[in-house]
Amino acid sequence: MRVPCLCTEADYECDMNYVLNKAGKCELVQDPFKANGVRHVSEKEEDCALEGFYYLSQGYRKIPGNMCYGGVKLDPHRKPCSSLAFITSIFNLKTITIIGLLVVVLYYGWPIIEAIILVLPIPDPKSSLESVKSMAGSATGYVSGAMTSQPRQQQYSAGPSYSSNLDQ
Repeated sequence: MRVPCLCTEADYECDMNYVLNKAGKCELVQDPFKANGVRHVSEKEEDCALEGFYYLSQGYRKIPGNMCYGGVKLDPHRKPCSSLAFITSIFNLKTITIIGLLVVVLYYGWPIIEAIILVLPIPDPKSSLESVKSMAGSATGYVSGAMTSQPRQQQYSAGPSYSSNLDQ
């Protein structure tokens, strides 16, 4: 049984159109169609037309079947093609459905929620508030009294002081 662990560079391989160089890093291979002057639709343009997003490769992809998590993140980044694509990604079908269900539950379920709140044994907040105020008042009185108190005087004034006997 395989146990998932944190991702390292060993969990990734070179992405499409990338090769491993002598330094052990994946580098981009030049597109042979660009040299011939032949124009073809790039993956970015294709993805933007279909999904509204494209993927920006860092040169690596996770090895198929690898179950690592966290650690080093070398996966391609998903980028929106326009600001409209970003807004539509926020308001997808799942988000709209969850918001709709929440509105329905609150609208039709509010009498039930209100009845539950009324039945619960919630104490009166006025007495709690008064006790907190009285504790805060006594604490501020204690602190202000400690700050303005006079320095203590010597308690043992009868007889010679201890320091006068040290010379003998």
